[in-house]
Amino acid sequence: MPRLTLGHSTDRFFDKQPVGRIMNRLTMDMSTIDLYLFMKVSGSVMIFFQTLVPLAYIHAILPWYMSLFALPFYYVVFMLYLRYQNTAVPLRYCFKTSSSITQSHLSDVMTNTVVVRGFGEQNRIAVTYAGCVDNSVKADLTDDRLMKRWLCNRVNYLWTFYNSISYIIGLYNASWLGPGTLGIALTNLLLLEGMIEPSLEMMAGALFELIALARVHEYTSVTQEKAMYNVEDAKLRNHTVRFLRSKATPLTVREADDRVEVLANGKVLLHSTPDGRSLMLADSGSDSQIGRFQDLCATCAELNQIPSLHHIVAANDASGSAKDIAQELSRSARSFMTATGFTTQPQVVVEFQSSWLADGARLDIQDLRAGYAEVPQDVLKGVTFSVEPRMKVAVVGTTGCGKSSMLLALLRIIEPRGGKIVINGIDTQEIGLATLRSSLGLVPQDPMLFTGTLRHNLDPFKVYTDGRIRKAVQYAHLEAFINTLPLGLDHVVSDEGGNLSFGQRQLLCLARMVLRQPALLLLDEATSAIDPATQESVQDTINHAFPGSTMLAVAHRLETIMEHRPYRVALCGVGVFLRVSFWPWGAADRNVWSFAATFCRCFRTPVIAACLS
Repeated sequence: MPRLTLGHSTDRFFDKQPVGRIMNRLTMDMSTIDLYLFMKVSGSVMIFFQTLVPLAYIHAILPWYMSLFALPFYYVVFMLYLRYQNTAVPLRYCFKTSSSITQSHLSDVMTNTVVVRGFGEQNRIAVTYAGCVDNSVKADLTDDRLMKRWLCNRVNYLWTFYNSISYIIGLYNASWLGPGTLGIALTNLLLLEGMIEPSLEMMAGALFELIALARVHEYTSVTQEKAMYNVEDAKLRNHTVRFLRSKATPLTVREADDRVEVLANGKVLLHSTPDGRSLMLADSGSDSQIGRFQDLCATCAELNQIPSLHHIVAANDASGSAKDIAQELSRSARSFMTATGFTTQPQVVVEFQSSWLADGARLDIQDLRAGYAEVPQDVLKGVTFSVEPRMKVAVVGTTGCGKSSMLLALLRIIEPRGGKIVINGIDTQEIGLATLRSSLGLVPQDPMLFTGTLRHNLDPFKVYTDGRIRKAVQYAHLEAFINTLPLGLDHVVSDEGGNLSFGQRQLLCLARMVLRQPALLLLDEATSAIDPATQESVQDTINHAFPGSTMLAVAHRLETIMEHRPYRVALCGVGVFLRVSFWPWGAADRNVWSFAATFCRCFRTPVIAACLS
């Protein structure tokens, strides 16, 4: 299907294709195909046989020289239709292109209404839009009315002349043909003459529907991204499982030897991990062992698909503490007997994290080369550096030096041309895109929100409980704002978050990451366009809400990065790292930052500073 194909197309496709063109093909053309294509094509086939059979009968009963005389006539009609088709098809494409330009213009204006009003460009935009509509209407009228009338008039004139000649010849040969046979022949010719215009209308309509089909078919061959999932990365995926608490196995919790243990039927089923933040199977064995988590709920088939080395990182509202998660798992169904408990049975929502990133993400970039599809030059040229788990990395530099391109390469939005990106010993090019991207988190420079409620924007796949959503909102310093809304988390966000301030949208995107707790968090100019008060809230969330995440932050200003308190710096030219180390935070740090700033000014070249803290 085209929609599925477009959903997996590369990012460069959307950079090159206008929004109006995509919307036009997936709305107008798709509706044309669904509603009219079969009817018009089948009607054209029916008309073809309705015309061919009477003509064959007429030529079978008329003299042979009449059939010979008709050959030039049929040839002229065919050439007229061929010329009509050669003109109508480009005109139809011209109409579709004009409609796409009109939709693109309208989409741009609706997205940038504030800019249009701010610069007082309403009249110019209105005149431009009227020109787009005028071009579209001209192409449509020329194709749908003028060209059809041009063909119908000429075919009607020729058919009238042909009928007249056939009548004369038939009357001169009435004694040989017989009055009955002659009457049938002349009647069929009159019927065919009356069918000329509706027949041509139907066939032209079928031609237009086939053009719509061809336009949509072009999108079935666009360049696709790599596979979303691979068989080999099944053990690397995270899972969220729901089951009824009434069906869950009764569990008990105890603390022994400085760790938390969860017992099922008198045997230790789970115990806390060394960092005390999650639970793991008491005898996890290896990833090849699947089905051990089935002991949590014997009737839940999804638990049977989770590898044994996965960790339980959350249960309902409990997360970040093995003891809280264990207590939540061991609660009985009776503890949830409330007024709503008779209509809604309590559930257990358990989040499983792969052991791949359970102890943090170590990032190793080895001789990375990357660039964009149509540009032969590499944007990143042999970049090599490493980041230890749960450390903060800051990338600083001027516009165009490859900071954001490195984040795109990490997400495989642009595929590396050379080198490797290794996370905890796994080459990211060997795993599925969905598996990789679900393990990473991104806070973009321009916050992206969906049309819907705040809850939908924070949890679009509905895998988290309200308690965890509210905790994430609290971490992101949005609790006071949401409490002022009459509907709270059910407050509806307009298109692209137009009814929220830029800072509130940025904090919502950050709260989304707080909820997910990715092992590797990417921040692309997260504080570049917000006021100092909101920037302080964002910085506080970044510093305290991601205790288990490795961070890679991109910024233009050194002042922004200094808040991360770095102790190592690496300088580079365009995409080429030059590592420099220095002592822990103190007077020497200011000298290094001064050196970095002086380096930028003196050499007048884009510089990246990667800071590990």
